Amino acid sequence: MLSSLTLPWPEPGLLTFLRRAGNLPRFFWENDQYPLAFAGFGTAAVLTASGPGRFAAIRGGAAALFEGAVHFGADSPAGPRLFGGFSFETVPPGRPLPPGDIWEPFPEACFTVPRYLLTRVDGRTWLTVSHVPDPAEPLHETKNLLHEAIWDLPTPKELPL
Repeated sequence: MLSSLTLPWPEPGLLTFLRRAGNLPRFFWENDQYPLAFAGFGTAAVLTASGPGRFAAIRGGAAALFEGAVHFGADSPAGPRLFGGFSFETVPPGRPLPPGDIWEPFPEACFTVPRYLLTRVDGRTWLTVSHVPDPAEPLHETKNLLHEAIWDLPTPKELPL
């Protein structure tokens, strides 16, 4: 079960936000045709699958992850999201990709909920922090951990993207 906290964020620069990532996995999505953009880094949850059933496996994993999810700040247009993709075809068993193939390090299906996600909608920006708690973790502790994660957000690095 996923837990997340979303709140308005004063930093509108998505690329500046990514400078906070350091060596953590990160991503960026923007399209000039839409008033929506995302920048995220870190990992709260990962779903992977392979073979012909990869689509159904990811769909089932996503349903399980979001079933009963707790989202503090649900009145905003932002919230936790899965980002990733699927391979166009599967690799037949016993016939792996040639060594050095550019797709070799990627699973046939991989989707991630970022730990930190900045969402810009119609010029307004929100930060979503996500966490998958231990099932025994009380809800108030989860909310406290999410608030602490905001304070633990790394400061921007002075390195170019």
